[in-house]
Amino acid sequence: IKELILRDRIKSVLIICPKALLNQWKDELREKFGENFEIANDKSFQGFEFEDKVICSSGLVLHRNKQITSRKWDLIIVDEAHLYRNTKSKGRADLLKIPKSHLLLLTATPINNKLTDLFSLVDLVYPGLLETENSFKSRYSADEKNRVVRNDTVDELRNKIAQVMCRTRKIETD
Repeated sequence: IKELILRDRIKSVLIICPKALLNQWKDELREKFGENFEIANDKSFQGFEFEDKVICSSGLVLHRNKQITSRKWDLIIVDEAHLYRNTKSKGRADLLKIPKSHLLLLTATPINNKLTDLFSLVDLVYPGLLETENSFKSRYSADEKNRVVRNDTVDELRNKIAQVMCRTRKIETD
């Protein structure tokens, strides 16, 4: 965020996270990077139209979608993005409605139970990269419940996902 702001690449930033993380995001951005963000923590917040640095809860996106979508955001960051893995959920549909130039999804668990979880997140960032959900399942899934990748497509899927995903394993951070 700081790098892009300093280079005049972005001005408006919306961070979407669970309610419990609102203050943590605000404090860390201020303390570590000198960036001051407004927290939209309830239905009375009126700054979506004119504030350029806003943090809001995932739930507020559902309740205030009209105000949030009233403008285009340069960057949207979604923390705990795995909450949007259901391609048929209202939350995911509302996230897709928000006009944006860039979208960054953060999650430690891109796959919960099914390969389609991964499809959903990749499709949010890069629609069409993995084609449709049905074609994705028939191309990559080895089982009826879409839990296992076909052996002959593992490398292909890994290469496609590498175009949009940065993966850091805990062992790499120690």
